[in-house]
Amino acid sequence: YAQYALQFHAEVDTAIIEQWINAGNSEQAHLGKFGITEIRKKTPQYLEEMRCFCREMTKNWLHLIN
Repeated sequence: YAQYALQFHAEVDTAIIEQWINAGNSEQAHLGKFGITEIRKKTPQYLEEMRCFCREMTKNWLHLIN
């Protein structure tokens, strides 16, 4: 009998990323202004690809567990 676990945030969009940036004091300190600027700049570039990946991964995972 096998058990599988999976954790990720398929619901992420630009607004959620902004909330995480604004609420994450340790993340802000770690990333600094340059890192935060890079995340904001690259989010639109990678967001749709991430969504496609999450849909495919979820589909494959559901197929595996059924």
